[in-house]
Parts: sequence; C-alpha cells; structure tokens
Amino acid sequence: MLINMYYAVAKVIGIFRSVGSSSAESSVPWWVVLLVGVLTMIGSIAGGWGAQVIAGRNERARWHREREREAEAHWRDKRLAVYSAVLAAAQTATRGLTISLDPSLRLDREDAEPVLTIEHVADDLRTLWVIGTNEAADLVGAIRVALMYGAEIAKLPGEKQGDIAMEQMRANSEQLSRLVVELRDQFRNDLGIVPRPACMRS
Repeated sequence: MLINMYYAVAKVIGIFRSVGSSSAESSVPWWVVLLVGVLTMIGSIAGGWGAQVIAGRNERARWHREREREAEAHWRDKRLAVYSAVLAAAQTATRGLTISLDPSLRLDREDAEPVLTIEHVADDLRTLWVIGTNEAADLVGAIRVALMYGAEIAKLPGEKQGDIAMEQMRANSEQLSRLVVELRDQFRNDLGIVPRPACMRS
C-alpha cells in the first residue's frame, strides 16, 4: 500500500510540474489536469487499502474455517473413543444375557460369569451424555433398562425361572440385540461414517 501511495504522489508531483507547460500548449484547463492527478492518487490509495481489507477478511475467514475443522476433528475423536467403549460394553452384555439363556453358547475363553451390565464404563457413559447426540443417549438409556431387566430375570433361582420368565428373557434379549444394532448405526451416523450395505450387516 505504501508503494502504491509513493507512486501516486510521484505521479501527482509530475502532473504539477507539467501543468505550466501543458496548460500553455493545450486547451485543457490546468485545474482539470490537477483534478485528474488527485483522483488518480485517491484511486491508487483506495485500491491498495481495499486490497488489504479484502486480504485481511479472507485471512480471518480462513483462520475461522481451520479452527472449526480442528474443533470438529477433536470432538469426533472424543466421540469415537467413547462410542467404541460403550458399544463394546453393550455387545458384551448382550452376549452375556444370551449365554444366560443358553450356557452351551459359552466359549472357552469367556469368563465363568457373563457380564450383564455396561455400568463398568460409567465414565464413558457420563461423557456420552455430554458430547453424544440425543438419539445416541436415548438408545443407550433403553439398552441399560433392557440389561437391568434381563439381569434381574437371570438372577432368579432355577426353580423360579419358569416358562413365562424364560420367554420374557428371550424376548428381552432379542429386543436388546436390535437396540445394540441401532446404537451401532446411530454411532456411525454421528461420526459421519457411511453405513455398510444391508447384506453386510450383522
């Protein structure tokens, strides 16, 4: 901008120097020549100032976009960690209820007592209420209720686990499995992950 101003002033000075000679040889009034020189200087200064304003505005906009991208990436990483922990706990607990229905499904590497709750990831659950979506929080709440209900039935003594209780537990287990799948899909949606084709879903 200073360079543009220098050239503009130099140009006006040149015009001033040529006003005497040009006014004598030309029919153009000297004040017209002077006015053109002044307007040229103003235009140069205004053009340089305007370019700086636009450049500054673009730089600020770029900075804000970068900050937004960084914040988005940061919270996406936080969500990914929390969602992964909660989903893994929900899948483990769902399998635990399935094993309670049919102990023959237990694998050798699994613990003697299946896990029937997700409360051991309480820190992640509390974080999810803060950074997760309402849809994700609602699904997790429904899963916790279903797990508590299934765990209560699973704790009943064998003689009290009649056909009705077992049928309720089986229905609850199926509902829980559906909720876990919905939770997985909701987590993927929250993270912007393209869902897998239906034929590849488990």
